[in-house]
Amino acid sequence: MVETFERFIKRERKRLAKARAAVVSRRSVVDAELATIEKELSAIEAYVSAKRGRVGRPRGSKSRRAPRGSRQQGVLALIAKRGPLGRGDIIEALGAKGDKSSEQSISNALHALKKSKKVTAKDGKYSAA
Repeated sequence: MVETFERFIKRERKRLAKARAAVVSRRSVVDAELATIEKELSAIEAYVSAKRGRVGRPRGSKSRRAPRGSRQQGVLALIAKRGPLGRGDIIEALGAKGDKSSEQSISNALHALKKSKKVTAKDGKYSAA
């Protein structure tokens, strides 16, 4: 059977979308791991500073905020790893239950991911696009 150009394009588009989703998922996991390592290094620096008698923020640290987009990456990685999840399930899995600020942050991330078409919502469950 002769393959048409349209079928070829459709097949390639599917293949590339699948490859892209896999790379984004891996990147999200690596970014989360990097954030954990940076947090541990910051804690070590704070300990060393305290031992030396210095108080305050450790050197080189300008802010305690997470890098921009890290919440979205964490949410996307969780959805990609576990499949369709509801908002409450995501909040619970990320350990934010009861922390209103974190819950709102996750809701905002879900909205942004949905708007950018990285996730889809169906029947209250979010899944990777």
